[in-house]
Amino acid sequence: MRFYEISDMEIEPWKMGAQQYIKISYPLRYGCFGEIRTPEHVFGFNLNGEITTIQGRSGGWLETAEWLKRNAGNDWAYFAAGGYNGAYNYTGEYYIPCLDYQTNTIFGQDKFKEKGVINAFHALHELMQNLKTMDTKGLPGPTVDFINRVRKFSLPELEKRAEAFHAITGGPIPVLPPDSRHVEYN
Repeated sequence: MRFYEISDMEIEPWKMGAQQYIKISYPLRYGCFGEIRTPEHVFGFNLNGEITTIQGRSGGWLETAEWLKRNAGNDWAYFAAGGYNGAYNYTGEYYIPCLDYQTNTIFGQDKFKEKGVINAFHALHELMQNLKTMDTKGLPGPTVDFINRVRKFSLPELEKRAEAFHAITGGPIPVLPPDSRHVEYN
């Protein structure tokens, strides 16, 4: 079994995504990662157990082809398609990263004030609480290992790691090189 079902969650501790970056008009995850799916959201985690992406699955989400992505500095970007043609015609890219600050309202709206994004962050907090108290007895070993890695990187722990990262870089990185958009800003 590739994933394990518990309550209303499907937990897949090891998932293989695309192996090389390609310019594509729909969401594609790269490399190896873990995933937890609920009826409303898909939460992606790197192999360390750190949350990396959130994508909505239900009608409350903004656009099915759009998602939230977290970087090593614990900053979140909303990847907006702008109706595909909107983003592509505007930038030559299928997605535009919208960051959580006032001057980045490319489409005239702050995606982080949208109900779907606010709900996604609430759902992340709820997921982390559920995992923290989850009884893992009887679960397969790889699933338990994955849950323990995610538990280790709680939201406060991710803040601490971001502070350490900013200490190394001299603070948050205000601007990334334009070519980094070709590799999804990784």
